[in-house]
Amino acid sequence: MSGRIGAHIARRRLDDGTSHWQVRWREKGNQMARTFQKRPEAEMFARKVGVIKSAHSVVAASLLQPGKLADLIPQYVDLVRAKNKPGSAHAEQLDRVLRLSFRRMDVTWTSEIDTCAFDRLVTAHGDHRSTLKKAICLIKTFLRWVRRSRMLIDEWALDYQSVRHISEERISWNEDQVARLLAECDKPNAADNLPLAVGTGRGSPEIMARMVATRDHRARQAVRPVLWLMLRYGPRPMEAAKLTVANWDPSSKVLSFPGKITKNGHPRAYAVDDETAAMLTAAAGLRLGKDPLFLAYKGAAWTSHHLTDMVNDLIQRARLPGTAYCCRHTACSRLIFLAKGDLPLVQSITGHRTLSELQRYLHATSDRRGMIAEAYNTAELHPFGDVSRGRLARTLPCSR
Repeated sequence: MSGRIGAHIARRRLDDGTSHWQVRWREKGNQMARTFQKRPEAEMFARKVGVIKSAHSVVAASLLQPGKLADLIPQYVDLVRAKNKPGSAHAEQLDRVLRLSFRRMDVTWTSEIDTCAFDRLVTAHGDHRSTLKKAICLIKTFLRWVRRSRMLIDEWALDYQSVRHISEERISWNEDQVARLLAECDKPNAADNLPLAVGTGRGSPEIMARMVATRDHRARQAVRPVLWLMLRYGPRPMEAAKLTVANWDPSSKVLSFPGKITKNGHPRAYAVDDETAAMLTAAAGLRLGKDPLFLAYKGAAWTSHHLTDMVNDLIQRARLPGTAYCCRHTACSRLIFLAKGDLPLVQSITGHRTLSELQRYLHATSDRRGMIAEAYNTAELHPFGDVSRGRLARTLPCSR
């Protein structure tokens, strides 16, 4: 394969009027040819032959001096495109993910990709774990190709393991912070305080400002029931976005999560409180069957990315630390407090695979720390009996 030097396509007409396409190239000094019935297939194979030639030319240049990663991405993407089926979008997605990831890692040369660069990617990427894991896998696959091509890279970068949660996600909000976050959803429409734009054109700044304010208000109202459910019972954004009307039973007030929408594939169901039940019934409306339970402000179903972005925007407006995944941490910490330490009960609600994974979501908030002092102050019986000096001295054993 390393001896190929270019290829060209020739058209051959048959007696029945059809045409075949022949790809010709030289390999190890011999003339090679391959015939295809369709021109796209011939072009794809010819591109593959040319890509291998150009890729090896880059390798030969890299033996003299280190090359830039941006110069290697097109060669790698073309090689992946040649291996995929015609019409596949995997190569375009790969190109977009690699370029965005390298920009977030802030690297230029191959020797700069190390574990610190991956840490910068984890910090700058965001909160969606599956997308970040996919990006790291694609980068490591690219680095393996670079290493096979004799480029210079840090060998420790291939052993990097992505973290499950970044520090910004492992935050549990107290009750005041949760109230501030929900208050952002209940804010009135800001368009009522803007000028009416009477006598102005359709695209005037006044009319556009009222349209933007009304759109934001509707978006906050649409995300409120989903945010309420995430803060109280801790479903993942992916699971909450895929809930349907059939998963909600208003008569028994039971919300079901089928195995096909959960992360680990295990179904679960639990009863909700009256306030949450009323909110879920209002969200379902008169829709039936497989219609989505929660709708966005335009009437379409939520996607996990859209829902996460909306919640992150509300968190920034409320000036709270953390990301959208902190809703799950907050719900787990609250549920373990309400369940009085019954971890299996909380696990049946949150859907964690093991109890050790659930314990990562348990946090001690400041308001619950203060409840311990209040419990000591309001307790009728002191754990050591009467604290008065004389009676306490009589209750202690005498030492002679």
